[in-house]
Amino acid sequence: MSAHRPSSLVPLLLCLGAGAAYAEDDPRTYGVHPDRLVFGMATVLSGPSASLGQEMLRGVQAQFDEINAAGGVYGRRLELVAVDDGYEPARTAPLMRELITQRHVFGVVGNVGTPTAVVAVPIANELGVPFFGAFTGAGLLRKSPPDRWVINYRASYGEETAEMVEGLVKEVGIPPERIAFFTQNDAYGDAGYRGGLAALRKLGFEATSRLVHGRYPRNTTHVEDGLSRILEARVPPRAVIMVGAYKACARFIQL
Repeated sequence: MSAHRPSSLVPLLLCLGAGAAYAEDDPRTYGVHPDRLVFGMATVLSGPSASLGQEMLRGVQAQFDEINAAGGVYGRRLELVAVDDGYEPARTAPLMRELITQRHVFGVVGNVGTPTAVVAVPIANELGVPFFGAFTGAGLLRKSPPDRWVINYRASYGEETAEMVEGLVKEVGIPPERIAFFTQNDAYGDAGYRGGLAALRKLGFEATSRLVHGRYPRNTTHVEDGLSRILEARVPPRAVIMVGAYKACARFIQL
């Protein structure tokens, strides 16, 4: 392992690998084999948001390949089993259970999405499986005290939107009442929207309910209704904070 460059996965895998060596029951039950550690990923690999999951899969697999080329973790190579939930929570739940109870993964890494995390996190907690590095900044993964099996790597939506709000208000000089929101119509968009409003209130702006808020349905690029709501606002916005998938946001900008 000494030849590895620092990364977010290496410290985790070292800890997991060390813990796996002391598994009391049949280690194969937990994705631990004499020669390999098996991890799972339930993510979006098809549909309008497929690029999110595909790139996460490529990134994690590249890290696994690098670690394996250097001898693995405590002599075990890393395997990744990826399944496609299409960014739909109804598909995520059975796939999470399949990965854990049938494919016997040791941990779940790099899942993409907030609406899918809503159903994935309770299953990871229920079955006692590490849930690492999900591509979501939602508060449901950041409880206090924290969930035992959830390990975050990225910033929260609250932290991200707070930086956006501070930049727009303090650096650019845009009045808070001239900021609008365009978000995905689900837990993902709601989390980012709430984070933005909290940041505005922290700056002393209390009339957040008056801000215009356009939305669009998940897994679509049907942004016209949300765009119309923003364009028809009584107070025309000078900035729009977007919390959505790439294609939907791009369509919004184009229109």
